[in-house]
Amino acid sequence: MRNSSKNNSINNSTVKKYINILNGEEALRLLMAGKKLQGVMYYDARIGLVYKPNNPPTPNRNNEFLLGRTDFSRVTENSQFIKVYQLYPKVMGTRRMLNAVDREANDVKDVIETSNIINNV
Repeated sequence: MRNSSKNNSINNSTVKKYINILNGEEALRLLMAGKKLQGVMYYDARIGLVYKPNNPPTPNRNNEFLLGRTDFSRVTENSQFIKVYQLYPKVMGTRRMLNAVDREANDVKDVIETSNIINNV
């Protein structure tokens, strides 16, 4: 009974503390822009309660655009590379798979040439 009255008095009272914010101007700018602010709060004996904002940069996403598909491969393009993804089922057997690799290489060359022509027109 005694503990519950003590807990109620703690919950009902307001505690005012000052928090030192590292990079305060940048944190305020982000909050004013309506963005969320992530960070770490810790206690320093010299300073007191400290909040260190940690707003990680957004990752740069490489958007890949599909240039074309063939029977067993897909050709995509991003800002730096043209990527060729090839998948062959094992049940094809070695001889048929090697023939398919040669045929797919020619088809991929055709897809790249076609996309080059379309982009340059």
